[in-house]
Amino acid sequence: MSEVPLIIRVFDNINFSGPFRTIISNLADFRDIEFNDRTSSIIVEEGPNFRPGDAARLWDNINFSGPRITLPPGRYPDLREFNFNDITSSLSIVRITPPPDIIAEDRQRETLRFNLRIIPPVGTTLVSVQQNRILNPTATGTFVGDTGVQINGSFVDEVVAIIRDSAGNTRTATGRATINFSKLIDFPEIAGLNKNNLQIRTSITNVSSSFTLSGNILSKTVQFDLTTQIVRLLTTELMINPTEPTITLK
Repeated sequence: MSEVPLIIRVFDNINFSGPFRTIISNLADFRDIEFNDRTSSIIVEEGPNFRPGDAARLWDNINFSGPRITLPPGRYPDLREFNFNDITSSLSIVRITPPPDIIAEDRQRETLRFNLRIIPPVGTTLVSVQQNRILNPTATGTFVGDTGVQINGSFVDEVVAIIRDSAGNTRTATGRATINFSKLIDFPEIAGLNKNNLQIRTSITNVSSSFTLSGNILSKTVQFDLTTQIVRLLTTELMINPTEPTITLK
């Protein structure tokens, strides 16, 4: 029996809804499963033969060609966040660079609650909010003191609303706001270590959100998994060929 490093479920709609297919090995042509250019959300799970670094790579074209994105194990409810909605035509299971020397790790389910004031165009009023999406979540870390790591991140909050003008006509309007967040994490494991030999790696996955609207105020709750790793940078010594090099001047 072939090894199964990953169990991958591709869904027709965002938020893991609609028809889906389960894939456990390379698939060169999604037409073979009647799912070409249909994938809008995806769940990547560790299979029985998973090894650190295994990931699912989605390709725009059949036979593993064209633009691509690589997704480690996690839940990805909306591939529009990666500009990869409804275009997947093949999938391969790949090994990302060899696992780094991780000396400390923090994994938390984060919750942010905040209000957004929606300002409609002059001469119009807000009727309702049709859709609210979280786009491009990113985070970076910097060392603070002997054991601290300061995480600074952001995401784009997009609102799709219905507005009405003075004549009673309605239309769709879209707006975006950048939301910043920060967090200080303590890693006792790195006390006394040379920070020049360490690297901070962060990732945000499994983003979800909900909202309520009161007047022009959108009350939001955003949740995501934030993973922070402290990695020891590995170095190797290169050996030059023993033959003495020569340079000829011209």
